[in-house]
Amino acid sequence: DTGVTVALTVFISLFAAYALTRMKWKGRKLVMTLFTMGLMIPIHAALLPLFISMSKIHVLDTPLALIIPYTAFGIPMAIMIISGFIDSIPHELEESACIDGASIYRTVFSIIIPMLTPAIVTVAIFIFIQYWNELLFAQVFISSENFKTLTAGIQGMYGQYQTDWGSIGAALVIATLPTLIIYTCMSGQVQKSFIAGAVKG
Repeated sequence: DTGVTVALTVFISLFAAYALTRMKWKGRKLVMTLFTMGLMIPIHAALLPLFISMSKIHVLDTPLALIIPYTAFGIPMAIMIISGFIDSIPHELEESACIDGASIYRTVFSIIIPMLTPAIVTVAIFIFIQYWNELLFAQVFISSENFKTLTAGIQGMYGQYQTDWGSIGAALVIATLPTLIIYTCMSGQVQKSFIAGAVKG
């Protein structure tokens, strides 16, 4: 679930941020404002409305019950981060590509996305860490053992009369390893994103 959430959030936010930052169209400022307001809504404040909505479309107790809200709440932050990086890219690069006959899609994939690698990696790490450890939605929206997340599974190891601390400790180590591995492998890109932000400021 977390991997799909990260992929969807990055994909949607990347193109949404480009459209909001580089393109001129009616209602652009309103849409940007709505995304910004999304940052102000605590994810757990939407628990009951989401539960009712997803029960009506019959996606409760499926992976979509977590993927949809995780992606929706991750997009506003991702757009803010990526938009800041797109603003720092000179317009002349896109103008040169347009003069050379490149379409907007080729410009995005050949010029913009490679330059946004630090931002994309930063967003991916933040989204992964935020939802890899999320517990409330996983407990409320998922009841089947087949679809339970790791954190919900660890929570279920605590018993009223007996607790297997050895198994819990092993599960906590397993839950921590992916975050450590991903951050270790991608920390260089995160540092580049902080440096780019400092230079821009």
